[in-house]
Amino acid sequence: MKFIMHYHIRRSPTDDAQNVKLAENLQQAFSAWTPPEGMQVEQILVQVDGRGGFAIVETEDEATITMVVSQFQPWFDWDVHLVQDVMQHGVGLGAGTAWARETTG
Repeated sequence: MKFIMHYHIRRSPTDDAQNVKLAENLQQAFSAWTPPEGMQVEQILVQVDGRGGFAIVETEDEATITMVVSQFQPWFDWDVHLVQDVMQHGVGLGAGTAWARETTG
């Protein structure tokens, strides 16, 4: 399964020193991080405004998503989306539409 994990960096709106410490701690944690077994990381992207970014990952075990979210919970808020290839989606969409048509007449 493919996921897009959108992370939003938590920042203090009033404490610049705290934000610097947060950035230092995040950099230290990320430099020590490796993806959990069973997760393939396709890309990690950073928004140019510095407020967050995206990780595009594949895994067959949703628990690995929970693990990564938990590892970076001190620094990030997350939106995690299960996604699929458009061609694969079209097959399911066609079958679902056919069922709805048959069911409702």
